[in-house]
Amino acid sequence: MRRKLVALSIVVAGAFGALALRRRLRGGPSERVELVYADGMRVTLTDVEAAPLLAVARDALRPA
Repeated sequence: MRRKLVALSIVVAGAFGALALRRRLRGGPSERVELVYADGMRVTLTDVEAAPLLAVARDALRPA
């Protein structure tokens, strides 16, 4: 019984590790914009929605 539990936990850990590695290698770094409103509500914009705001942020972070 103990051996089966150890084997199962190794398989599950390997599956999670493989998923994490696949996710990291597949997409590369993704940029996103998080908008936080005064009432605490948070909205995350990605890809096309965030493009204009990302351009402004890149200009603001560019060294003078």
